[in-house]
Amino acid sequence: MVSTDAVTAATQWGADTVIDYTKQPINQLTQRFDVLIDLSTKLSLGEAKPLMKPRSVFVSTLPSPVTLLSSFVTNLFSGKKHKILILKPTVERLTTLTNLAGAGLQIEVANTYTLSNVREAYAEARHRKRIGKSVIVLD
Repeated sequence: MVSTDAVTAATQWGADTVIDYTKQPINQLTQRFDVLIDLSTKLSLGEAKPLMKPRSVFVSTLPSPVTLLSSFVTNLFSGKKHKILILKPTVERLTTLTNLAGAGLQIEVANTYTLSNVREAYAEARHRKRIGKSVIVLD
């Protein structure tokens, strides 16, 4: 599910189904999915469950103590699994990303911020609909 501006990008990235949430509210969808990935951090597990097949996975990217505990309990007792994506930057992963970028991986950059404006970057990323990543430049 993406905004109108991101439909083309999501299709180019290989999504099987792309839904423009500005044109179709997610609570009105009748289709069920094997995997839902919430990169916006705006979809809760409760909102995702009606969209999930009986044996499916919801991937979120905003860990918190509550979501970690909730996912643990949910995963014990339900076929609808909740996975939380937590990545730790390592030299190996950053090297892989650099190599992918060198091979043509396109990364959309929405905004660039200095380290002194990191709070602004987080605030804008949380409240604005955008395509692309925010980049923090170390001085």
